[in-house]
Amino acid sequence: MLLFSTQFCYASAEPLSEKDMRAQVTQFITLNDSIDKQSTIVRLSQLTATQFEYYQPSFQIHLNKEQWVNALNERMKQTRTRNVKTEITHIEFALNAAFVKQKSTWQQRVNGKWYARSSDNIVSLFEFSNGKIIAVREYW
Repeated sequence: MLLFSTQFCYASAEPLSEKDMRAQVTQFITLNDSIDKQSTIVRLSQLTATQFEYYQPSFQIHLNKEQWVNALNERMKQTRTRNVKTEITHIEFALNAAFVKQKSTWQQRVNGKWYARSSDNIVSLFEFSNGKIIAVREYW
C-alpha cells in the first residue's frame, strides 16, 4: 500500500510548465558557473527540493542535498576552475523533466598554471517535483 500511495502522490503533483522548467534550469546552470561566494551556493540550493539528489554516473557520484552543498563549498574553496561559461544548446521537455544539452568553456589550474578547457558534449537531466528541482543527473 505504501508503494501505491507514494506513486499516487507523485503522479498527482502539478506538472511544472516548460517556461518554469526552462527558467529554473537556466538559473541553476548560471549560478553553478559562478560559484564564488556563499550566497551563490545558498541561491543555488534554494532552487532544489529538500530531498534533492545529484548524480554523475560517469564518476559514480550520488549525493544527497547536504553532501552536494558541502561539495559546492569545497569547490569554491579550491579555486581550481575559473571563468566558467555554459551555453544551453538544446532542451527537450517531458512531464516534470528537462533533458539539457550544453557546451562549456572554462579555465583550469594545473600545477599553478591556468589552461583553457572546453566541452561541447555535456548533457543533464533535471527532474522536478512541487516546483523545485528534485534531481540532476549530469553526463560529461
